[in-house]
Amino acid sequence: MNEILIYDVIGEGDSTAHSVRKQLSTMTGKVTVRISSPGGDAYQGVAIMNALRNYPEHVTTIVDGVAASAASYIAIGGGNTVLMAPNSELMIHEAFRTANGNATQLEKMAADLDRVSANIASIYAEKAGGTLDQWRELMREETWFSAREAVEAGLANGINQHATPAAHTDVKVYALAQNYRYTGRDNAPKPNLTQLRRSRTMGIFDNFSRNETTPEAAAPSFSEGQWEELASLLNLDVESATIDDVITTIKDIIAAGKKLSETSQEEAALNILNHAAEAPVTVDRRVWREMQEAIHRGVTARDQDDRLAAEQVVNQAIRIGKVSPTQREDWIKSYLNDPDNTVRAMNQREEIPRVEIGHGRSPDWENNDTPQGWVR
Repeated sequence: MNEILIYDVIGEGDSTAHSVRKQLSTMTGKVTVRISSPGGDAYQGVAIMNALRNYPEHVTTIVDGVAASAASYIAIGGGNTVLMAPNSELMIHEAFRTANGNATQLEKMAADLDRVSANIASIYAEKAGGTLDQWRELMREETWFSAREAVEAGLANGINQHATPAAHTDVKVYALAQNYRYTGRDNAPKPNLTQLRRSRTMGIFDNFSRNETTPEAAAPSFSEGQWEELASLLNLDVESATIDDVITTIKDIIAAGKKLSETSQEEAALNILNHAAEAPVTVDRRVWREMQEAIHRGVTARDQDDRLAAEQVVNQAIRIGKVSPTQREDWIKSYLNDPDNTVRAMNQREEIPRVEIGHGRSPDWENNDTPQGWVR
């Protein structure tokens, strides 16, 4: 089994780009990279990540203890599959370094650090979706993730339940030395994933609405206003709703519509034709319109159900003599285009006689008692 350990400060010991490249050069086939590092040199981290990316076979990165700072993007950007061991942690933050010099030199250093941070943010966005600004904000806050939170954020593909985690790197000592804001997930606030979750959800939902395969990192495609409107239509919380909530709600709407269709369409057809405008409405019109809008956003149009409803209404009209069977298709098309006006037109028509209401005969002019030529 090909295995590389990155268990030191990035840029020190065996956790250098040179060491990792040297180990990869002797390997063929799949590689597993096990990581437990508090971070270190940003450029060494990028070099190690690119060495793993350039390896021609599948690379699995496993965070055994902690992947903080530079170690985080080695794990996230260097692996085709990223796994978190149970109880492991991951931390992202803005690039930093100690510095001295004059104002011009410090300004240049600040610009360089900003550029490095933007580059690192792009690694997270490429893996998990979202925008660079959203990831920069999480980095500025020095965000710590538990194993499950890393998966939820999209930074990891799953939790390696069968892993036997190695001993944690002494991240607390390193964190204090490097002026980390927190010494671990237990001391840090919960990751603020609201904006990121909304962005990822909108991108995924847009692909779902077009019946496309969801990419691993879906880009946002709805505006914030559109997402708020959709959440409102589906009666979901704007801040906490996820794509699973959206899909589940839409499925419930479809199931409710199908149940109504299967159990009461015949009765509804009779109601419409016999009672016209005075007929009771089974579903509130506003709710029905909202359901239609939601379905139009994310579900293929239910042409088949619409056709079935139209056929049942027209068939009932034929049975009671409002419509001729020879005009069935014309009335179905009319109902599909404008149900209300079509039903109104049906109700205004005289019933077509379906049994004899009388017959004609030749008048008996000699018998004045029966002069009529029509007998009922």
